[in-house]
Amino acid sequence: FLRRVAAHRPFQSVTPEIRNSPFLLAYSASGENSNETSQYELSVAKDIYIIDNSFFGRMFPVKRAPPESDLEEFYALIGSKYISKEVDKKFDVIGTRQRKTELTTALLERIHG
Repeated sequence: FLRRVAAHRPFQSVTPEIRNSPFLLAYSASGENSNETSQYELSVAKDIYIIDNSFFGRMFPVKRAPPESDLEEFYALIGSKYISKEVDKKFDVIGTRQRKTELTTALLERIHG
């Protein structure tokens, strides 16, 4: 049924009523790969994440959209968010910075031509 709604939308525009209605199928996964269990529920779009990064999907226990491209587009239209856009990534350099070594000089020559 949900695939049919996604393919042939019965509405002209997304209204607040549509955004706030818990009619989208969401699931939560828990456990390890072979022992993973899923729990299904109807939820509002803003509470469901589209898992476009499997690492983040394993890292965060969130309500998920079904992993089908047509449904993911529909969920995004209604108001679900891509998990990769919600996770802030921060990278820290570990170690000491070395300047004017043979390797850093060669790298700078390649960068600056």
